[in-house]
Amino acid sequence: MILIPRRAVLGAPLALAAPALLPATARAQADTRPIRLIVTVAPGGAVDLTARVLAQHMTGPMQRQFLVENRPGANGVIAAEAVVKAPPDGTVLVVAPREVFGVNPVLYAPLPYDAERGFAPIGIATTGHYVLVANPGLGVTTLAELVALARRREIPYGSTGIGSMPHLNTEAFARDAGIRLLHVPYRGTGPAATATVAGDVGLLVTTAQSVATLVQEGRLVALGVGSPVRLPQFPNVPTLAEAGIAPNSLMPNYFALAAPAGTPAPLIARLNAAMRQALQVPELIERLRGGGLTAEPSSPEELQAIIAADIRHFGELMRVANIRRE
Repeated sequence: MILIPRRAVLGAPLALAAPALLPATARAQADTRPIRLIVTVAPGGAVDLTARVLAQHMTGPMQRQFLVENRPGANGVIAAEAVVKAPPDGTVLVVAPREVFGVNPVLYAPLPYDAERGFAPIGIATTGHYVLVANPGLGVTTLAELVALARRREIPYGSTGIGSMPHLNTEAFARDAGIRLLHVPYRGTGPAATATVAGDVGLLVTTAQSVATLVQEGRLVALGVGSPVRLPQFPNVPTLAEAGIAPNSLMPNYFALAAPAGTPAPLIARLNAAMRQALQVPELIERLRGGGLTAEPSSPEELQAIIAADIRHFGELMRVANIRRE
């Protein structure tokens, strides 16, 4: 199994930035219809935030109005299917997290969309990193102490549902650390964090932003972060690599743009260039940072390669951990 490190593929040249602006004569003949960004979740949260800041700041480079449309449900399947079936003219795009492209094809069968062939990837826009936290009553303050305890007794952990990134990341961490943990799914980040604070479960993998205050108040203990460098929310918490555990154990979630398959390549290039240009706006960067996100744009080719690698990675992980949709 070959994994493509997230940052390894993000160093490609920004060759696609050139088509951001067209000559005035071409612009006059360009399509002026609004572009609809179909979001896979309800308003609020990282996916929705990514869509709304892009809608605001891609309008200028594209000379088109962007409209955000939330279509939650079925782990993103409803929104993804709507975009796959839309005309490939660039007027309907999807803003979706990693699960929609790399997890759903393995977790759900059959799917009404093909994650590898049904989309024309535009690129990753933003990234959110995860942190492993524990209830203080567990009595551990480091990953080494956690691993030692888990080898003596089974520890329950919470997640935001079967097949979610927190679920899969925790199972990957347990695999790489050589331990077994007991999965307890909840309906969302809030209930899972509440259960961890209450001691109903001992562990939780979640976004850094969602538990930063709880850690600062001492209601949860941060043990490790799944990022290449320490996170600003937890400057004293080591990365997995620093703790001697495979960095890919807590893979970040990405939030990406894609169009229906068959969308003309020049239009995909323009959209990617507009996205990159938007993600350089200081106001946008600060707004994303406030939501626990970083601007880490990729090319269409990089996103396509990551989707293919994710499907292999999560497929193998689910097989080994016997993870199935209920």
